[in-house]
Amino acid sequence: MSFLVLCPTRGRPDAARETLASFQETRELSNTQLLFVVNADEDQEIYRGMPTFVVPRQDWMNDVLRLAVDHILLVGPPDYLGFIGDDNRFRTPGWDRRVVEVLDSQGGGFAYGNDLGRFDIPSHVFVSSKIIRALGWFGLPGAHHLYLDNTWGHLGEGADCLYLIPDLIIEHLHPLFGK
Repeated sequence: MSFLVLCPTRGRPDAARETLASFQETRELSNTQLLFVVNADEDQEIYRGMPTFVVPRQDWMNDVLRLAVDHILLVGPPDYLGFIGDDNRFRTPGWDRRVVEVLDSQGGGFAYGNDLGRFDIPSHVFVSSKIIRALGWFGLPGAHHLYLDNTWGHLGEGADCLYLIPDLIIEHLHPLFGK
């Protein structure tokens, strides 16, 4: 079993470092990895010591995801693929084990935890890679920032495979939530 979490980031190395630290402190499975996806026009030195994948400059998060996922699909996708923003912090120890347990027990799907802000859409998401392979994308082509999570929610609801794990905390430090 392999699990890769993608985190697009731009010009916020301190936020990325905090995300990475919370990831490392709470993951339980040794094959769960975090990869920051960064634009080529940024100074790569600011991400020194962090796992990064560099893409040509893109304006929209779905384009950043598209390039990263296209590469991942070519080299062999993990069993599970995740998305978080650099304003997310992993709070629940063993969150990755819980996600895998839920998705395995249901035969796959979309899972997300409590972001301490809202429950109606997955502001972060973990997906069975077989779904990504079938769709051919992770971020809806043509969508812009703030609508990717709506798409994941609609897809999961429509296929009856969207799973909220309310006691799994991945805090979203978003200004809309006063953070």
